[in-house]
Amino acid sequence: MGTQKTGGAVRVEGAEFFVRMLRTRLPFRYGITEMTEVPHLWVRARVRVGGRAVVGYAGDHLPPKWFTKNPGTSFEEDLAGMRRSIGAAFGSAVEAGQAESVFALWQRVYEGQHRWAAGIGMEALLAGFGVSLVERVCIDAVCRDSGRPFGTVLREGGFGLRVEEVHPVLAGVRLGDFLPEKPVRSMFVRHTVGMGDSLRGGGDPGLPVSLESNVERYGLSFFKVKLGGNPEPDLDRVREVWEVVRGAVVSRKEGGLSLDGNESYRSVAEFRGFWEGVKALDPELSRRVLWVEQPFGRGSALSEETRSGLRAWPDRPGMIIDESDGAVGDLPRALECGYSGVSHKNCKGVFRSVANAALLELFRREGALRRPVLSAEDLCTVGPYALLQDLAVASTLGVRHIERNGHHYFPGLAPFPDSMQRGIEQLHPDLFGRENTPYPALRVVGGRVSVESVVEAPFGTGYQPDCEALAGFRLEDWPAD
Repeated sequence: MGTQKTGGAVRVEGAEFFVRMLRTRLPFRYGITEMTEVPHLWVRARVRVGGRAVVGYAGDHLPPKWFTKNPGTSFEEDLAGMRRSIGAAFGSAVEAGQAESVFALWQRVYEGQHRWAAGIGMEALLAGFGVSLVERVCIDAVCRDSGRPFGTVLREGGFGLRVEEVHPVLAGVRLGDFLPEKPVRSMFVRHTVGMGDSLRGGGDPGLPVSLESNVERYGLSFFKVKLGGNPEPDLDRVREVWEVVRGAVVSRKEGGLSLDGNESYRSVAEFRGFWEGVKALDPELSRRVLWVEQPFGRGSALSEETRSGLRAWPDRPGMIIDESDGAVGDLPRALECGYSGVSHKNCKGVFRSVANAALLELFRREGALRRPVLSAEDLCTVGPYALLQDLAVASTLGVRHIERNGHHYFPGLAPFPDSMQRGIEQLHPDLFGRENTPYPALRVVGGRVSVESVVEAPFGTGYQPDCEALAGFRLEDWPAD
């Protein structure tokens, strides 16, 4: 690791894109799709930081039916859109030349990308995915160059982030005043219950399968329940899940459930009817619902009709946007509509999450929001980069419990070469272990994961992979659009 001064001018000189197909160990049914395999992407970028040549890395799934939820398109068509977003963003980053900081480069790429996307009818959420990968490789390069953790560089101003240029109401705000003094070093896992997951059964010799066996193995007390948009079946599912987890939740003062609507409810009235059913099941259940995530489709979630419906529902549960958070102005719009907050995911943007966290904290201090929510959600993230970089940001933002479903639906680090498994395990022995498996798997003890090694590493991890060995092929070799 370097010991140079943190930050400085940044320039992206080029990037390579590597893909490995990963199969789930369990089908993951959410929203309008079921995932059984997914392309996993690594980006290796050549970055100049203060004139020094550095390599920056990032990774993420290319998931079906999340960035866009059009049931009429094939995955191959959706993948073509993801490729276009990524290619356009990195092309813009290279063309932008040198910027005074990572944030300044991010602004140029973000603004150009969203203008381009609007011109071709690409959804903002999808357009932002490519920008987020540029942002992440540059953050990684700056952290590697200085040998300093993400949280330290952020607090010291090494990325050049000016939150008032994301949310103007933050003018005059010192970022350090709105971040926790130190990153959190362990987090509760909020376990995902997919729409097809089995609820009962135990005795799994390796990784647990059923909800019941996950609760027993890991000591879980936080959960996230996927909804399908049909009130009666959803209510039955919530009741069945609650019967399994009630004891684990109420045994801890802060245990609870979030409900994920996955854009599946058509109106406030329809969802309100479902919520009345939840309250009738068990008063303790409705008290333990932490928030409801994105119950309405992104086309209507921030509409005047939805705003009127939410504002006319004074005892509504806390609701947050997730897929509707595609651009920098979406959180303020959502708060005006009556939502309580927003999700963090690296795939939507790191700087946006930091600015959103500052905005929610400002509103909390001013009494404008009774209970603001900055949640941390998953995109089925796995190692060696997507999971650890996301944890690094969430810990810096002070997130106390975080959805982690990648470790549930994928078999730990088993899909990757032995050399990578050993390398990650050696760098992060608190996060990965082999207690019940012959391969490293996420180590969840007492319902928590330790992120000690993550918050001390440059941007989640200092691991330097052999991308050619990790990948099955390069992204540009995928069949043509």
